Amino acid sequence: MAYLYSTQFGGGIVSPDEVSFFPVVPDGYIWVVRAIDLVPLDSEGGQISVVETTLPCYLFTVGTAVAGQSYQWRGHQVFNAGQSLAVFNGISTWSFVMSGYQLTSP
Repeated sequence: MAYLYSTQFGGGIVSPDEVSFFPVVPDGYIWVVRAIDLVPLDSEGGQISVVETTLPCYLFTVGTAVAGQSYQWRGHQVFNAGQSLAVFNGISTWSFVMSGYQLTSP
């Protein structure tokens, strides 16, 4: 029997030229990412990307952003045990949060 929990996988602040890693999906679980919210905090706006780290593949990229404007990704991307996500950017500071569902493996 599988169990389902709604959860926030992570969030925080990512500074210019920095990479912020989310935890690795633990053994026995599956993550379904449903929402990523991003806000540039300084006047430069800039660019940010969210990538799956083991493939790697881009899940969400904001090209030229406007400071203070909110950017969202909504979907249902599945991540298996051992996979992880990272957030990285170029010239600005961003606030971010990622949420969805954590399922126990059947």
